[in-house]
Amino acid sequence: MITHKKFIKILIETFPQIREDVLDEDDIITLQVGCFTRYVISAIKEGRFNEVKKSYDFLNSIEKLNLHPEIKNSLYISCIGHINFKDYGNNGKIAKKMLPSELLKVWNDLQNHYSKLKNDPTIIKFLNDLNKDIPIND
Repeated sequence: MITHKKFIKILIETFPQIREDVLDEDDIITLQVGCFTRYVISAIKEGRFNEVKKSYDFLNSIEKLNLHPEIKNSLYISCIGHINFKDYGNNGKIAKKMLPSELLKVWNDLQNHYSKLKNDPTIIKFLNDLNKDIPIND
């Protein structure tokens, strides 16, 4: 099984430009994956499609390894789930078309899940009740 330490080693060897940011995140996998996510989003926004492809290839290849569930979850939710292609205009459209079918399925599944949660009456009631309990200082 690919452990946290092994995954981080592979990540920073593959993307040395984010090494310092990743290592500054105190071994918290979600924050470390967040560094990678920011790198991917930046590449999409700036139209660096060779880097986008390299990122997708990395995600696609690493996902097929025997990853610790915490790492896989973090890659899905903190990376793939955070890419909102619509926010990046034409570059987002291009980047979405580049997404390998396996990762596109993960992305679509996450978006469908988020959409269901957003419309769940129990969650809506909880958030509305929560807002009532938070004082707003003007």
